[in-house]
Amino acid sequence: MATRLTILAIPPVIPLIRDELQMTEAQVGFLVALPVLMFAIAAVPGSLLAARLGSVQHTMGESLLLPAYAAVFLGMTAFRGGRPNILGTAVGVAIIAVLANGLTILNVDPFFQKMVTGAIIIAAVMLRRFGMAAAR
Repeated sequence: MATRLTILAIPPVIPLIRDELQMTEAQVGFLVALPVLMFAIAAVPGSLLAARLGSVQHTMGESLLLPAYAAVFLGMTAFRGGRPNILGTAVGVAIIAVLANGLTILNVDPFFQKMVTGAIIIAAVMLRRFGMAAAR
């Protein structure tokens, strides 16, 4: 019953959004459905991780957040003028994965591994910023 009420509550909002943002109803419908799609896509790796580990905690993916941001920032710096893109993110993931693997093989403390990842994010942002300033 709650699901049906939720679904029925969304359509009265669509004309308001459409008029305010000057969008078609199809575009607004996509805008409303997009978070549901993102949550469904994010549930797949979360379920796989929970199945692999056999338990679930609310902080399980916290250690994956910083490397994910680092990969995207590296990719934005490497390709397409500072805009996020799939190819750049894939290259960023490869760089971060090789770096993390190398630091683990060298027996570096995980605290320092996070510091190195943070330094890479700062370096990528600064490189992009100074690159844009030099291009002007």
